[in-house]
Order: sequence, then C-alpha cells, then structure tokens
Amino acid sequence: MVVLEFGRWTLLVYPFLMLLGGILGYASKRSVPSLIAGVGSAIVLLATYALTRSQPRTGLWIGAVVGAMMFVSLWMRYQKSGTFYPAGLFGVVSVVAVLIFLVAALQREG
Repeated sequence: MVVLEFGRWTLLVYPFLMLLGGILGYASKRSVPSLIAGVGSAIVLLATYALTRSQPRTGLWIGAVVGAMMFVSLWMRYQKSGTFYPAGLFGVVSVVAVLIFLVAALQREG
C-alpha cells in the first residue's frame, strides 16, 4: 500500500514539474508548443491524480501513458536541439515518473 501511495503522490508532483518545464521552455526559447504541452499535460495529469482517489490503479496507468508520451516528445526535442536542458532533463523526469507509476500500478494489494 505504501508503494501505491508513493505513486499517487508522484502523480501529484509530476504535473507541476511538467508545467514548470513548459514555462521554462517558453521563457528560454519562446516555444509556444512547450508551453502548450506543459499546461496540457499538467491538466491531464492532475485530472488523473483526481481519478486515483477512486480508482488508483487506473489513474496510475493513465499517468504512465501520459508520461511515456511526454518522454517521447521531449526525447525528440532533445535529439533535435542536442542540449540537455530543458528537454533532456524533463525527459529523464518523465522516465522516472513512468517507472514509479508502473511499479505502483503493478503492486499487489495486501
């Protein structure tokens, strides 16, 4: 149960990190797509966190899918720019979040 709760808390923090990444991407490069992706993913992830209150595993699975999608997008930006910050850094954050969500979702009850 501790792992499941850790996954839920991670799902509460991760959207704010994605929002921060979008804001930093916009501030540093005036990248509107970064801002839209950051805001959009944060909204979806916060809704997913709310879902974990009634259906924790479903919410964690959705969080893992959204996180994987963010990783792919950020990885492509990192490959294009060749700079680790901000796309590479937030890509790593996404991979860590996805792993936490998956471990928590697969945790057995009891």
